[in-house]
Amino acid sequence: MLLDVDLFAKAETEILNHLTDRGYEIFYISGHSEQKFRFKNPNIRLFSIPLGRNNYPLKYHLILGLVQLLYFPIRITKTRPNFVIVDWDSLFGLLPMLPFCKLLGAKVILDIRSTPIPIENLQKRTGLRLGLLKFVFSISVYIAKRKLDGITIITNLMKKEVCETFNIDPTRVGVWPSGVSTRLFNFEDYTQERTKIKEQLELSAKFIICYHGSFLQSRGLFDAIDAMAIVKDQYPEAVLFLLGKGSIQTVADMRKTIETNGLQGRVIIHDPVNYEDLPRYIAMCDVGLVPLPDLPQWRNQCPLKLLEYLSMEKVAILSDIPCNREVVGTDPCGIYLKSTSDVGIAEGITFAIRNKNRLGEWGARGRSIVEKKYTWGKVAQDLDIYLRQLENEGIRLVEAEISN
Repeated sequence: MLLDVDLFAKAETEILNHLTDRGYEIFYISGHSEQKFRFKNPNIRLFSIPLGRNNYPLKYHLILGLVQLLYFPIRITKTRPNFVIVDWDSLFGLLPMLPFCKLLGAKVILDIRSTPIPIENLQKRTGLRLGLLKFVFSISVYIAKRKLDGITIITNLMKKEVCETFNIDPTRVGVWPSGVSTRLFNFEDYTQERTKIKEQLELSAKFIICYHGSFLQSRGLFDAIDAMAIVKDQYPEAVLFLLGKGSIQTVADMRKTIETNGLQGRVIIHDPVNYEDLPRYIAMCDVGLVPLPDLPQWRNQCPLKLLEYLSMEKVAILSDIPCNREVVGTDPCGIYLKSTSDVGIAEGITFAIRNKNRLGEWGARGRSIVEKKYTWGKVAQDLDIYLRQLENEGIRLVEAEISN
């Protein structure tokens, strides 16, 4: 993750701030592209690796491995941490340090946010590269099962999959999902902004369907654009607002699809904005869109954009896949698509427009879901409980050895 440019970086770092509220001091290793990221929180110390934008994955892991090998022993000796949490694709650089961690009493935990399934260019990203990723993932989980103190995973759905695949005791695995700042994503703070930004974008009289995040072909965006071609005559007020970024080729293909379907002004591609400004754009929209197809890489995730829509009291038009069901259930704050084809998405948009007078009531229910389970404070609490269980388990093991 590049802290200064990746769209999800701000949200990913929120968990760290909330862990410090629970008494933790954190040393964090990550990368940056051009501008070094800085935490305002004095209880988070950052070692940020300058990586640039070229050959990021390979460069990141090579440099991170060197940092772990050369710098980590100095850092762990100085700070004597209680816990070391490492991503599955960064575990190998830490392996030489495992005995050192155990000697100093640090619990080492493997964290899994995603599994190695191809996301973009599904037909091309196969063969050796994908096989290697799967091999590294499998070895990482196997090492965690045998040698590490615990595993954390993003959802209960993924926990079930990993535990069954690798025959892992579920009690050893903790879950901390994506979260959202209900303070930042609070619709009531943006009621005036909503009108103002719609006027600036000349969308005052429009029914706006919002998508924000990465532009990937595997996220259903091209079907969503085609869906607008289906509804444009019956609902001329409907506008699809795409906020984010993607590869040069993907964006070019999106623009070509818009032009081919005569959707200029009906589908708007907007550059990404600062994370703190994102709620302003969600506030101006009438519904959010999460059209993830039923693919393995999405089924067990916890879509951050869905939580942000719900926190902003926006009804989400979403695909009927396990990860979305896990969050929304049968609550009316989610309008499930019968399919993620252009026709299916068009039907979802049509349903939302026909029920626009009820969207406010339904959206408020989504806010309640977030407040109960998905605030960063609640997520940090879940992780804290798991870490303390690991710590207490270690104490009990020591006591058992003494008694024996």
